[in-house]
This record gives sequence, C-alpha cells and structure tokens, in this order.
Amino acid sequence: LMGVAFVIPAGLIYKYRHNKSGAFIGGTIGALAGAVASFPVNMLITYPFYIGVYFGGNVDPLLDTYNKIFGTDLGLTEVLLYFNLPFTFVKYMLCLVIALLIYKPLYPIFKKFKNT
Repeated sequence: LMGVAFVIPAGLIYKYRHNKSGAFIGGTIGALAGAVASFPVNMLITYPFYIGVYFGGNVDPLLDTYNKIFGTDLGLTEVLLYFNLPFTFVKYMLCLVIALLIYKPLYPIFKKFKNT
C-alpha cells in the first residue's frame, strides 16, 4: 500500500512532465505520499501483525527498543511519527535517486520491450 502511494503520484506527474525535473518532482511527491501512507498502514496493519506474531500481543518490548534509541518514553503513535515516517521518506528518496541514476543506461532495454 505504501509502494502504491509512492508510485501513483510519481508516475502520474512523470507522465505529464516527461523529463528529469518531472521525474524528480514526481518522485519527491510520491516519497511524501508513501511516507504519509506509512502511518496508517503501519498503525493498522503492519505493527498489529508484527506485535501479535513476535511479541504475543504485548507492545511493550517493541516500544522499549525504540525508547532506548530515542532516550524517551514514546507510545506507538509517536514511534510511527518520529521514526517510521521519516525513515520511509528517506527510503523512497533513496529509491528515487537510484532510479534516476540507472534509468538512462537501462532506457534502450525499456525501449526494446515497449516496441514489442
């Protein structure tokens, strides 16, 4: 779901601004959308599953780990806002940089498949 939130705005913007700046702007907006989507996805799907499987439904060991990193007493909402959301944004920006670096060398291969 977070990947979809990243790819759709990036692809739509790049479709209408088919150049490097369009790719960068689209990717940046996509990274922001993916990061924002990470909050509800992690809060409602990922973390409840993870906590249930690995911690038997007890969130405290997970929060203790995060709180050791931050040196504070954060709840799950704060952990997702202060740690996961920025991490997701940085992750998608890194994906964007890699895509911008490898697109040009791979373009001939993409073009070959486009014409088939």
